[in-house]
Amino acid sequence: MAVGATVGPGRRETPRDARPAATRAVHSWWTTWWPSLVLALPFLAYVWRVVEVEPWFWDYGQHAAVIDRLQHSLTHPGNPLLDLPEGSSPYYTPFTVAAAAAGRMLGLTAFGTLKACAVCNLALLLSGVCRLTRVCSPSRWAPPTAMLFTLFLWGPVGFLWAGFHNAFSLALNAGFPSCFALAAALHLWVAAAHWARAPRPRLLLVMVPVAAVTVISHTIAGVGAALGCLAFLARPLLRMPNTQRLQLLAAAALCTAMVVAWPYYNVLTLVGSHQLDRVHVRAYEDIWGVYGFGALGLVAIAGRLRRDALDPPALLAGASLSLVGYGYWSGSYTLSRMFVFAMIALQVALAVELVTWWRGPARARSAAVVCAAACAVGVWAQSSPLVWLAPPAERALAQRVLPRPYARWPHLDWAASHMSRGDVVAATAKPLNHLIPAYGMSLVSPAWPDPALSPKEAAARYRALRTVFTPGVLPQVRHRALARYEVRWILAAREQKPLFRGVAGIVAVADGPGGAVLYKVG
Repeated sequence: MAVGATVGPGRRETPRDARPAATRAVHSWWTTWWPSLVLALPFLAYVWRVVEVEPWFWDYGQHAAVIDRLQHSLTHPGNPLLDLPEGSSPYYTPFTVAAAAAGRMLGLTAFGTLKACAVCNLALLLSGVCRLTRVCSPSRWAPPTAMLFTLFLWGPVGFLWAGFHNAFSLALNAGFPSCFALAAALHLWVAAAHWARAPRPRLLLVMVPVAAVTVISHTIAGVGAALGCLAFLARPLLRMPNTQRLQLLAAAALCTAMVVAWPYYNVLTLVGSHQLDRVHVRAYEDIWGVYGFGALGLVAIAGRLRRDALDPPALLAGASLSLVGYGYWSGSYTLSRMFVFAMIALQVALAVELVTWWRGPARARSAAVVCAAACAVGVWAQSSPLVWLAPPAERALAQRVLPRPYARWPHLDWAASHMSRGDVVAATAKPLNHLIPAYGMSLVSPAWPDPALSPKEAAARYRALRTVFTPGVLPQVRHRALARYEVRWILAAREQKPLFRGVAGIVAVADGPGGAVLYKVG
């Protein structure tokens, strides 16, 4: 029958698409996702330009040290920060092992590997945001709106913290395990939503290793991943047969077994640990300035709850905020990281509702104006890395117009060139103590809390390090502290130089940027 021929009274056959199936699939994919790509690709290019200028800060050196130790030995890396050859670390995760192996095959340094990981993790994260939003809305405009909100709808103050998905943090910390774990959690939620609609054992078998990798890579992200899965499975759990409930229990048991079987470190031993709480207090400071615009999502959550008391984003936001509140009340400040999952739920819900409101009455579109204004402020608040990308002639103007970024940390090649891999270094000043482990050296006391170190051992190492850098200490007492941990080098900042001037057995070897000095011991 010819195309368009009559097949009945008043009826015509629907014309067929004569294009090959592959062409139709590509066209359908492009039609669905091109708005998201228009936003995602420029942001990926921006992050790549930022990581190229090497904005090292805080725990960047620690993560580079983890990659460095694994590139040196995948089977016996030792502790990444301390001279403990038989020690291990919760930072040896499936992500860091795979990244180190890939970096070694490609001939990348530890820093180069983290740069490549930044782009890969960011692509995985943005695709996770888009896929999660599509689960909640069929509109092709909802994913790019959600992406815009997750990057910029935070607060009027820029906030830098690893594992947070605001644009400022991602520009500097996208290569870290926390970003990978967050991205994996998003894709895990999408898989849970698909399984809830069509329970297939094969999909469940894929979800189990993804969940285990997420938990091992970042324990708090694993908690968020579990909450998100429960949120998307809450309603199906009430209706599904017992056989499917047993499948979920078996999957959870298998995931736990895989986590426990991880050969480098049993991350379940971190449950109840408070070593990192004092570091995370800062995430509770200035809640309005950092997270304030996320409150706009509460309006969307309220509307979704009126329609469905078991709405997944609403359940996730409520559970995450409950843990945030418990963390503040109990002093378990590490739970401040659950702000991340609360913000994602609020931002995605707002994006989905905003696309729906846009098709409604004209007065409902005023919500879009409010969100656009909040995003504009967020773009400015998160824009300080642009100062580093400005041409030298325009940098002074950029610093006046944009939020001022922190000072970039210098390389330590000038000091590392005198040392040998594994040498123990005494240092207390930033960035010296944060970056030197990335060059293959060990510290007396970790610059960042090490959950693998017992509190007693951590206190003893800290006391020894303080002895080395305390003014007026007797030379024999200082040398005894240095000898205890076989210290071969001292890295001192400008203000610490008088402590070692004229001290027998401590000789200046090299001068570095900012007045830093490298001393050789013995």
